[in-house]
Amino acid sequence: RMADFLKDFEPESFVLDKYVEKLTQQDPNTGLGPIKKKEGMPFDPKVLLKSFQASLVDLQDLSEKVNTKVEKCEFLCAKQEREHAMRVRQLEPLFQDAFNEFQELEDRITYVARKVVHLGDQLEASNSHRSRDAEAERLMEIMMEFKLKSKSSQPEFTDPTKLTEGADLINKLNLLANELPLTEDYSSLRKNIADKYVDIENQLVGKFFEALQASDVKRMRLYASTLQQFQHGSAQCMNNYIGHHIHNMVQSNPASSDDIFKTLETRCAKVYKQMTEVFDNPEEAMTKFLQQVIDKVLYGHVNKELEDAGDVDKEDYLQKLYHLHIRAMILRDSLTKLETKIDPSFLTKTIRYSLFGDHLAAYTEFEVGHLIHKCHMTLADFYNSVGIQKKQGGVIRATIPQNLSGNSPEELFVSENVCTSVLFESRNSIKRCKELLMDRELSHALREIFDTILDNLCADHFTTALELAAEYKGGPIGVFLQVVGCVNKNIHLIEKLFREIIMPLIQYAPIAAHCNERKREMLLKLESRIETGMERSVSSMVATLHSILNNQKKTDYRPEEPGIPETSQCCTKAVSHIASCAQVIKLSLDGKNQEVVLLEFGIRVHRELYEHILSFTINSIGAMFLICDVNEYRKVMKEFKSPFLDEVFENLQTLCNLFIVMHENLKQVCSEEPYVSFDRNVIMRIVNSRADYKTAKLAKLFNQ
Repeated sequence: RMADFLKDFEPESFVLDKYVEKLTQQDPNTGLGPIKKKEGMPFDPKVLLKSFQASLVDLQDLSEKVNTKVEKCEFLCAKQEREHAMRVRQLEPLFQDAFNEFQELEDRITYVARKVVHLGDQLEASNSHRSRDAEAERLMEIMMEFKLKSKSSQPEFTDPTKLTEGADLINKLNLLANELPLTEDYSSLRKNIADKYVDIENQLVGKFFEALQASDVKRMRLYASTLQQFQHGSAQCMNNYIGHHIHNMVQSNPASSDDIFKTLETRCAKVYKQMTEVFDNPEEAMTKFLQQVIDKVLYGHVNKELEDAGDVDKEDYLQKLYHLHIRAMILRDSLTKLETKIDPSFLTKTIRYSLFGDHLAAYTEFEVGHLIHKCHMTLADFYNSVGIQKKQGGVIRATIPQNLSGNSPEELFVSENVCTSVLFESRNSIKRCKELLMDRELSHALREIFDTILDNLCADHFTTALELAAEYKGGPIGVFLQVVGCVNKNIHLIEKLFREIIMPLIQYAPIAAHCNERKREMLLKLESRIETGMERSVSSMVATLHSILNNQKKTDYRPEEPGIPETSQCCTKAVSHIASCAQVIKLSLDGKNQEVVLLEFGIRVHRELYEHILSFTINSIGAMFLICDVNEYRKVMKEFKSPFLDEVFENLQTLCNLFIVMHENLKQVCSEEPYVSFDRNVIMRIVNSRADYKTAKLAKLFNQ
């Protein structure tokens, strides 16, 4: 019973509402729980109250029992705590005594260890002095032996298996001999030791070479390490090693492989791996080895390839030089990945100056000269194909060919193929220069290339085309405008080349200012020519329109008999001409230039039509025909997409409506909108062109 109550009051699971609900459902007399005495039992709150009171009594009893048990546990805990504290007080002195004894033992051990170390140092020093004394005594005996005779009988010098020990011994003797006074008494001693020194050095070099031929890395390492003590032996050993591998490379003829650079890359990697096992300074050995590879293997191959290409074609020579340099740089990158400490800049300089130095010395001049030649040939071929003969005389002059048939104006005067070809060749030149030249040389070459582009396209080709088009009188409408459109398109290509390729390479170089200024000057000259030619072209279009309008019959706007209003033949031709001109302008120009030229052309057309209308005497019947014509002019001007032109042509039609107003109402109409906003002189000129101007005495009417 007590355990069940305690379980209900565990902190993790106790919820007051749930506990009350449980008490309610446990008593079958309440009629609320699932357990009931009989079906349909009503709810009785008194029974539930009694159940709660009984539960409270039970809980009170349980609380008293729990408190009694808690008091008993607390008493036992206090008693055990007192006993444990007493035990701790008894053990504390014993622990302190043990700690003091351990401290004394540690101090004793430290003292003894210090004495042992001191004794060991003394013994080692004594033994070292004894060993050095013994070694010095032996060296003196050997020196006396060398003084008396040229050869020593020591086993290190007579036994071939003790060659490395002999090398160590002869080095010590050589150091001592060098400290002796330079007198006759010691000359024979120094000579005999020096001879033996050289003899052992040569033997070690020979043994190293034998191990090299046998590919015995362990023995090579031993002899190379031993030769480090000798003055010349280490360098001779390294030279023999390098010469051996270079000889093997030459004998295997790597140039016969499809890719000599790939072959050398593989071999250099294998050689360097062996160098790290043989030499203490593999980087020095690898540096000398690479220099020999470049001088004795690659140099001949590169020169032969370039000489063969140069004999055939300059373009082939430049491309071959470009690709060989790329392969050499790939080889450089591969060698730097071998985890060597060789400076990549050293490899770059070695490859550039040792391998390609002869070819790079005059590369810029050769590259630019080749580009200029290609540009001149491209232009000459184009001029010959279209029959243009050029004359040089201070400024560029071009003789217009007699027969222009069979070509469109833009194909005849300016060729997109020429521009594409020049820019393509220029891109190739820039690509090669970027690969082959350093910063300052690259900037100079790019300036020369860009000047070549401007000279051949802007100063020559475009200028010639604009002059030819400006002087050309026959043919289709707007020849000059079509040429301008093609020139603009190609100038955009030049701008793109300069912006995307050239400028990123020279933007921080002083030469960038020169290129920008040269481009600006050249474009200003072209713009000046274009503006002059554009004025002439628009004037020519308007002059043609004037010629068409001159064919207008006087009776078109003053018929004797009424008829159905329709567009006149002259108007139809004029509208066709205006539409054709507008189409040419739209196809030739874009952006702001197109808007400006269309607006200027439209204004001049309006002025021409206005003056044309005023040159006629128009009656009320002819006014209907005139309004039909003006309506057609308005329709064609809608294609110009200019609000200003739409407005002025609407005003023109409004003015033409005055021709159909009865003369009695004319003054009143002119005093109302929209005519009140027109200039009086304009109104009077329109009125003056009416057929009834004199008969209706309109002048007097307007003066009243």
